[in-house]
Parts: sequence; C-alpha cells; structure tokens
Amino acid sequence: MKQFLILCSILFLLVGCSDKVADEVAIPVLSPEEEEVRIELPNEVTFPVDGESYTITLSEIPFLAHYLSSSTNVNQTIEGFRGQTIHNSEDFKLIMMEYACQNTTQKCSYILIKEYGDNTAMVPLTDLAKYEDYTLSPEEEYVIVQFNRETNSGTRSHLLAVHLKDEEVVKLSNPDLSSDVLHYNYPIESITWVEENIIEIELSGTLTEGLSNPIRLEM
Repeated sequence: MKQFLILCSILFLLVGCSDKVADEVAIPVLSPEEEEVRIELPNEVTFPVDGESYTITLSEIPFLAHYLSSSTNVNQTIEGFRGQTIHNSEDFKLIMMEYACQNTTQKCSYILIKEYGDNTAMVPLTDLAKYEDYTLSPEEEYVIVQFNRETNSGTRSHLLAVHLKDEEVVKLSNPDLSSDVLHYNYPIESITWVEENIIEIELSGTLTEGLSNPIRLEM
C-alpha cells in the first residue's frame, strides 16, 4: 500500500511539472517555409527624383514591400528605383516612379505618386512597359498615362486613366468597339480631351484598317 502511495505521488508531481512547463514554454513546430530567414526591410526607401533624394514610407505601399522582400539583395534592388516629376502645380505634384527595370529591354514597373499639401498617395500602374507621356483632363480630375512596349511588329501602346481625387485607376471603354485598342495592341499617336471624362485617340499604322480614327474612349 505504501509503495502504491509513493508511486501515485511521483506520477502526480510529474504531471504537475509537465503542465507547468507547457504553460511557460511554447515550442512551435515550424514548416520549412517558416524556417527561412526573414529579410529585414527598411521603414523608408530613398531614391533619386529629378536628381534629388526622395523618400517614401514603405508601409504606405505594401506591394512594393512585398516586392522587396522577395529580393536577394534589398539595397541593390532599391538602387534601381528612380522617378521623375511629370506635373507640378500649386495644387499637386505628380511623380512617375519606376522600378524592377529589365536591363535588356528597359521595361519597368511604375507607380504614380501624388503629392498634395502634406499628403502623399501612391497608385500602382503597370509592369513590363516604358513610360511615354501623360495628359491632364481640362478640370484636372483625371490624368491619362501612356505606356509603350517594343514588339517584333513595332511599338504598341496602352493607356491608363487615374482618378486623381479617388487616387485609383479607372476603366477606359467604348461599347461600340469590336477591337481592343488598348493593352499594347496598337500604336497610339495622339490623345485629345473632348470632355472631362472623354478622350479621343488617333492610332497609327496599317493595323488600323477597319477602325475609324479618331476613336472615342470614356471613363
């Protein structure tokens, strides 16, 4: 009987100690992916704009932070960032930032940065393209940005419309068109504003057969 009581006491102490350890120390089981070394990212990123240093907060643009986290050399990747001011007025400034540029084709990814007062907004635009030009609507509610790609058949263009107040890309469309005149299918020669939310574009080249220039697009 005495041996039985001693055995029960030992088992009680072991169980009690086991519970105490479990409460104080949690040892997670990590998957191979979780065991990979996490890359330390800076809070801010500085890159040249018009020959001067320009700084953005990385937390304001999560997808750029994700892009950097996949890089094997963060500092070297940031060195490839650059920008240019495309519009500067009393009301706002627009900066075209490019990153992830390919050395062979010079195709880049782009972000439109809008500064107004003490505020900054960033709108992701496109990848694997080359910035060509921009045009503001008459009341400066929209900006149209043209990008080009060089293909085996020549230059092809795409347009993106950004609503500057809502700080987002909006769709350009014409329900009467049977062909997609955007998305790098045709070379775009010129853009003309008809109304605050309507543009006309002129396409160039022999590929425009069957299309009546100018072509109207609406936001």
